[in-house]
Amino acid sequence: MLFRLHSFVMELFIADLDAVGKEEEKAYAALLNADETVRLTRMSVWRRKTFLTGRALVRDVLGQIMGLPPAAVELRLLAGGAPVLKEDGPFFNLSHSGHFVLMAVDDTPVGVDIENSRSNRNIDGMVREYFDEAAKAAYFLLDPKERRSFFYRLWTMKEAALKLKGCGGTDIPLMQGLKEAPTEPVHFYSGRLFDYFFAVAGKDPLRTMQLILKTPLKGRESFLTPESTLLS
Repeated sequence: MLFRLHSFVMELFIADLDAVGKEEEKAYAALLNADETVRLTRMSVWRRKTFLTGRALVRDVLGQIMGLPPAAVELRLLAGGAPVLKEDGPFFNLSHSGHFVLMAVDDTPVGVDIENSRSNRNIDGMVREYFDEAAKAAYFLLDPKERRSFFYRLWTMKEAALKLKGCGGTDIPLMQGLKEAPTEPVHFYSGRLFDYFFAVAGKDPLRTMQLILKTPLKGRESFLTPESTLLS
């Protein structure tokens, strides 16, 4: 069943955790089902905020699409732990990093990833371990100042492709540029917002993207313009 989604625009919704206070957390917690409430009790303070905001963002966005109040949007977990709609509806995928939670929603399976490029990672070591020989050579030929951007573009695309597989996409291994090439085409949208890189993966060619800053349940939305974008 198709619900709304714009034929030529994919919407990405991003929530800023810095805008989520105790009042918002309380409202978000009221939307959880019994299993989610139990999970919440085992989380750290920061993880609680991330979890609550992600679930509220999903229920708020999907509720608007499906014509339901957020509390009526029922979710279940896949074997790998990813949330999906309990009944038929749009496909969506979540990712979080640092102060942001990112959600992609579409009529067909979709995977999304966001990464804070300021995190303390051994990037050179990860490139040696996970990138194929061609990408590895390209990385080390770059000026050291350009390597971080190159890494995070490829890494977020890889993660988005893996999440596409996990949320109902077809059997897609790691994208080209890492250890294996995909067995069928995967289409990507890659962008950067401040120090964060993000990517979306889909089976169908991706369209124009809208990045929307949204505080769940508040009704406030504003459009953001990524500093750089790439479609493939």
